[in-house]
Amino acid sequence: MIIRLIRSSSSSSTTKISQKPVDDYTYCINSVRKVDYENFLSTGLIRPSSLQRPSMAIRALNVELSLIRDQISNTQIGKIRLEFWRETIDSIYSSLNTNTPRKINHPVARELDLVIKYNQLSKLWFHRLIKSREITLNDMPFNDIEQLENYLEQSITPTYYLLLELAKQRSLNTDHIASHLGINNSCCNI
Repeated sequence: MIIRLIRSSSSSSTTKISQKPVDDYTYCINSVRKVDYENFLSTGLIRPSSLQRPSMAIRALNVELSLIRDQISNTQIGKIRLEFWRETIDSIYSSLNTNTPRKINHPVARELDLVIKYNQLSKLWFHRLIKSREITLNDMPFNDIEQLENYLEQSITPTYYLLLELAKQRSLNTDHIASHLGINNSCCNI
């Protein structure tokens, strides 16, 4: 599914077409492809393919959170943006038991709304992703490798835990593997 979207977008670059609004899933794909290309490719390989769309939404959230530090001029603005994501996740979870319609004004948030609605994902992992980004808003370097590993455990590994929950593959062994994978993958990207 993702490969078809890539082909259609790359083949239309030579022809002039009118700009159509991008749907939420395509927005997530483009965001992850632009900022986190390795995980864009690996998400396209996930099987069954029905897990690709929710996986891409989770990856897109991680991209959105990771970009905050680079796009802000002061930490207060960063905290406000992180609070937006915290409140959005809380709102999505609180609306699961009600049929109250709500307006979500961000394409990644709308995709996450669908993912959370149709899958049993732990709110804890979303909050851990958000909270971990507060640590680096001040652009403070890590004092030692242990601090770096702890940060990576908090900021990247929850993505893998969420992907495991999507695939209904949670166990002590898979969590342990996901923890190491998250830390090692992140160290390679530093």
